[in-house]
This record gives sequence, C-alpha cells and structure tokens, in this order.
Amino acid sequence: MPQSKWLVSHIPFWAMFYIVTSAFSDEVRIELGGPRKVKADVSVVGDAYIIKVRFLPLHSFDAATNRDLNRKKGRIYGLQALARHLSKQGTTRLSVSGAEILRDGNEGKSFAMTIRIPQKGVSVITGQTQTNTDSKPSDNKPNGSVAFDASLFHAKQEYTNTIQELDDLFWDRLQELEKQSHLAESFPKAVNMLRDDELIRLDCVAKEVEKDRLLSDIDGFDEPSERRSLLKLIDKQKEAVRDHSLAAIEIYTQEKRGEPKVPSVQSK
Repeated sequence: MPQSKWLVSHIPFWAMFYIVTSAFSDEVRIELGGPRKVKADVSVVGDAYIIKVRFLPLHSFDAATNRDLNRKKGRIYGLQALARHLSKQGTTRLSVSGAEILRDGNEGKSFAMTIRIPQKGVSVITGQTQTNTDSKPSDNKPNGSVAFDASLFHAKQEYTNTIQELDDLFWDRLQELEKQSHLAESFPKAVNMLRDDELIRLDCVAKEVEKDRLLSDIDGFDEPSERRSLLKLIDKQKEAVRDHSLAAIEIYTQEKRGEPKVPSVQSK
C-alpha cells in the first residue's frame, strides 16, 4: 500500500474531523442594524476572514445604479462588521489589504455580499482615533483603512452616504464620457442625458427624505434639522451636477473649435 494512502487510512475518524474543522471557526453574527437592517456573519476559513453581509437594498433607481450603489454599501458594511468584530475595547482602526469580493447580488428581499480578507492583510493602526472609512477602493477590491462607526447606521448618515455615492458614480460616468469625447459627435447629448438622469436620482432621494419618519425636524441652535440639512445638501449637489455638466460641454466645444485646451473640470 502506498505510504500516502496508509497515512490517511490509519488516521482515526475523530482526528480526521479535527483536521477538517480546525481550519474553520464558528461564524459570529454581527447585528449592525440601521435603516437597512444590516447583518453580517464573520468567520475564519483557513488563513482568511470571510464576511457575509446582508441588508435591505436600494431599489429607487435604475438597475445598473442600484447594483453599483448596493455594491458600494455592501463593501462598507463588510469592513464595518470586521472592524466591530476585532474591536475588543474602544475603537480599533484597521488597515485592510488583499480583500476581494467573492460574490454579490440580490437574495430574496436582501442584497448579499461575501468578502474574503487574508488575515495577514489586516493590521491595527495605532495612534489614530478617526472612525470614518477612508479611501475609494474599487468594487472588487474593498481595501483601505476602517474603524467601526455607529453613525453610519443612522438615517441621516445613510442618506448622506447615498448622496455621496451617487456623486462618485456621476463623476465616474462623466469621466468615462470625457475619455471618449474626441470620438463622439454626440458627446454634448450624452452629457445632458447623464445630467438629467442624475437629477432624477437626486429628486428620488429628496422625496424619500421628505417622507422618512426617522429624520428629525427639530432645528439645532446653529444648524438646521436633519431633514432640512439633507434637502439643502441635495440642492447643492444638483447645482454641482449642472455646473460640471455644462463645463464638460464647454471644454468639448472649445476643443472642437481648435481653441487652446483648458484643464479638465473633472477633478473633485
């Protein structure tokens, strides 16, 4: 009998069970809550953290935008779950690298995402107390630095994040159009369509803000209520969308006329 087969055949069943299960840890349920009812299961499989996150998805926009924004939210929620899981006392800020999204998509009434992060890619950042998740990683590489921030799961912050995510998506799409502007005579029309679509999305958010009972209508001493401040933010964002769209078309027109090229407006 070959030695390799002999070794396997003479290992007791309980030992085989230990070998198989020792590389896996029990899943720990993290209830993050908030308006999107975020839940995550964190476990260790081999040498990596596996984070399975589920939440109520956005469905107010077109299918492509809903998917992009839900992926962004899933990535943030997954990193928040890991940060909370590893924060034994107080706030722990983590540096995360090597992360990847294994799968994502709608599951019933939820949006689900599974993230794998090598344990060696997670380290504690000392001497920092910030709680926001920074960097702008790609959808498939949710890396960066993160600390658990409970405010992310409050209604006002959820809307603020959605408005920011819409802004990021608008800029990405506008920059893609800019790269192809020298090939497309229809560039101004495409920019105007992008602008109109973005304004419609922001109007959708405004309607949700106006009817959301979780938002406060009480003005502070030197600041507006949660609802008013969000509506002001949306108005400001709509103005920025119009300005950036107009500037992009003006640059395109100048280049078509052979006028000296001016710096692109696409820098936030």
